[in-house]
Amino acid sequence: MCDALMELFADKLEEREILGIEKGIRNGLRQGVMKGESTKLITQVIRKVEKGQAAVKIAEDLMEPLPVIEEIYDLIVHNPGISAEQIYNRLAAPEDNG
Repeated sequence: MCDALMELFADKLEEREILGIEKGIRNGLRQGVMKGESTKLITQVIRKVEKGQAAVKIAEDLMEPLPVIEEIYDLIVHNPGISAEQIYNRLAAPEDNG
């Protein structure tokens, strides 16, 4: 009887581990897609800034909210040569409330 219970618990534990791994994979994929979409938007803004376009025009062209574009735009203007990856990392980093 004890062996049967041990086997049942082991099976349940294995099922939970598998579910946890699957959930982790789904979350990782979701985060990867979000990063890819964000980096694409940032790259588009960089190109438009290089062409001399204003934030308002960029927001209209890309059909994105102006505050989102302004935040990216300001980072580009104040940090010449900054990459899309660097901008993403700055925007994705938690605020420093220290």
